[in-house]
Amino acid sequence: MSWNSYLHLYSTKRGGEFVGGYQTKYDCTLILRHRDMPIVIRAVEESQRLLTERIFLHLPVHLESPYTLRIRDKGTMSKGIALARSILPNSNDFGQPTLTKERNITSDNAPFTKMVLQDLALRNQLEKSPHLGVTVLPELYADNVHQISIAHASPPGLDSFYHSRESMEEQYKDCAFEAEIDSMVALAKATYDALTAYRMP
Repeated sequence: MSWNSYLHLYSTKRGGEFVGGYQTKYDCTLILRHRDMPIVIRAVEESQRLLTERIFLHLPVHLESPYTLRIRDKGTMSKGIALARSILPNSNDFGQPTLTKERNITSDNAPFTKMVLQDLALRNQLEKSPHLGVTVLPELYADNVHQISIAHASPPGLDSFYHSRESMEEQYKDCAFEAEIDSMVALAKATYDALTAYRMP
């Protein structure tokens, strides 16, 4: 089952603008929308030999000033750091000690990040998706426009072989693709709403 096939099937269920391509390539993109902003979902083939790829989601957001935020997935924290944080107080927990015990979170504006992480919907999405991280970075050529970005190792079920339409739909139903993309979209939307709910100090 190819990325293009899965993404097309996802678009038939979730809508959006599907930009198609070849059956067995990683050249399709799906554009959804959130509050009049585009959510761009695409895949990048990391190793043709190993048939590995990563899925990327990007959502632009306008902020008052340049801002960076990195919330890494739980798997990136070493056991040693996790143990230390479970015992010792963290002076930079952004007011969310439970969250920062499980994830590495860095930012160049701690007061604003503290407000953002107060958002219950964002915290709930982070709790639901421990394997996902989110990054917020300023765009290079646009004033005060930032990109919310989420990357994901390919969900199970993707391969480069051709299947009949019926086979594609059956495999799609049986794998985690739809649920994983839904999680990425939900986390991006929650991040956007949290970032735009507060004025930047």
